[in-house]
Amino acid sequence: MLHWTSKCLTQVLTTPEAKLQDKSINYPDFKDIKGQKIAKRALEIVASKWYNLLMFGPPGTSKSSLAGYIPSILSKMSIQEILECSTITSIAGKLLLMH
Repeated sequence: MLHWTSKCLTQVLTTPEAKLQDKSINYPDFKDIKGQKIAKRALEIVASKWYNLLMFGPPGTSKSSLAGYIPSILSKMSIQEILECSTITSIAGKLLLMH
């Protein structure tokens, strides 16, 4: 974003909040899952308390598909929470830098 001050053109830096709000990822919508009542309830409990989840079963029983819906029901993180998670990830040496 550019901004005029006096007689010169200066660049105004956007805040981290604005950058984060601009980025939205479209995850599969949880309400699109048909049936799977018990599995859906388990996912809701896991997402509400940020628990871990282990799914097992024979191939083709939608384990990976159901896991793909979890981000759509997770609560949104605040800026402070995002910074804390990023800090921990960075200290652990697992931060992936995107350019």
